[in-house]
Amino acid sequence: MFLLLTISTVLHTIAGETISPIARDSNINAADPTISSIPDVEITDFPYAVILESNKQVFCAGAILTNQYVITSDVCANRAKTYPNTTIRAGSSFVGLGGTEHTIAEIIIHDDYEKFYPHRSIGLLRVEKTFHWGDNTKRPVSLTYVDELVRNLSLHKVPGWGEVGNSWVSMNRLHTVDVQIYWYGNECEISGYKICARTIDQSMCHGDNGDPLVIDGSLAGVLSISEQPCDGESSKIAFVNLARYNNWIKSHVKSSSSKNGIAITVLLTSILFSCSKLFY
Repeated sequence: MFLLLTISTVLHTIAGETISPIARDSNINAADPTISSIPDVEITDFPYAVILESNKQVFCAGAILTNQYVITSDVCANRAKTYPNTTIRAGSSFVGLGGTEHTIAEIIIHDDYEKFYPHRSIGLLRVEKTFHWGDNTKRPVSLTYVDELVRNLSLHKVPGWGEVGNSWVSMNRLHTVDVQIYWYGNECEISGYKICARTIDQSMCHGDNGDPLVIDGSLAGVLSISEQPCDGESSKIAFVNLARYNNWIKSHVKSSSSKNGIAITVLLTSILFSCSKLFY
């Protein structure tokens, strides 16, 4: 009976690697209207959103795809390679505080980052310690598989922890920015690799790269470009169109799942061999 319980526990802990279907900063001037107009929200409203931190300071954001993988922009993935003491914080509304902190075991950046130029593609971050869905602060989000979900002029709320207005400091608290899908040029055709949009009476700034755009419950894009300067006014932005990268994402996540499957087999074989010796 003990052996069966042990095997069940091991399987529950290691398996499940499939794509799911499914304190403000005291330095901020509270009188700044571009800050007071930004609504605070709770992580339970956007449980798939995570903070990419360096020395407990936000430098990007991302979204949970599976219990081991986070997706973000190519630029953010590259920063995670070069910035010191980078970690992923999940299940928290606050930068550097609460939730669970995860070290990054592997960084995979799409080839488009080198072939073309930054801000067009994506990266996957595999965490050492897997995410657990024990409460409603952490949840994976499903991927968008069709471009038709992205409708011109549709309005959406995008969560993030980036700088606001002219403050040049992070709010250190989860907030949202209202964005409108807006095809403002030939490069923004729906068949392209970018989802173009504009913010509504707000701006997205440093620390917002990688912010997830979810449409009808599915992850459609991650923020890759935001117009400068960050002055709190409406500005042009662009998200990576994830519908163009589905096969690549699934292939890399599936590859990791296969490795975990091998690890399960090896571990169970070891347990059974050890137990068999008890009877001889």
